[in-house]
Amino acid sequence: MARLAVMLLTDAPTLLYVIGLPAGLLLCGLVVGGAAFMLLGRSRRS
Repeated sequence: MARLAVMLLTDAPTLLYVIGLPAGLLLCGLVVGGAAFMLLGRSRRS
């Protein structure tokens, strides 16, 4: 377990990539989805 922790700590860029990529994709999806939802709502009202 300690060896794995040391590996992860020394390999910080990979760890950031592994955590950041899904988080970034999720954030992009939320932003795009929210924008599309707002646009659809506006076109329906008018």
